[in-house]
Amino acid sequence: MRHGGVAERCLEWYLNANGHDLPVEVSSLLRDDPTFRRRLIDDLKGELLKQPPRDSGRLNYKQEKHAITNIDWLYAIGSINMDWRIVSCDPAHKQVEVEVSFLKPYVWHPHQDRPTHYVHQAAQNLQVLHAGQIKRARNYRLIGKPTRLRISE
Repeated sequence: MRHGGVAERCLEWYLNANGHDLPVEVSSLLRDDPTFRRRLIDDLKGELLKQPPRDSGRLNYKQEKHAITNIDWLYAIGSINMDWRIVSCDPAHKQVEVEVSFLKPYVWHPHQDRPTHYVHQAAQNLQVLHAGQIKRARNYRLIGKPTRLRISE
């Protein structure tokens, strides 16, 4: 985990036990992970071409499919459901402005087989085993603050 990165911030928020939502910048994710940005734009183009046309939707990116390639963001959010909606569109539909955001529970999965299995077990145990401490770890929601993308034909 990168010191000062998004994953560290998310873990610290979990360990501080307040359970409040943590806002993160979707624009930062897209800047930090150009591969994911390109994939998202390609997927949005595909969504915009579907018939009948839709003005909003949700795209699912599973952790095991390696959609997010920036390791800091991958450790921070794992899988993600990216919500999208059309904000504006030129009359010829050659350029569309789309807003993307997400709402993701920050939870651990101690019973799933994965390379980080023991990390997940330890993190989950921090919610239960707080041995005399006033605070204990608590799940929360990550809020991906909306950002806009211009999608060109």
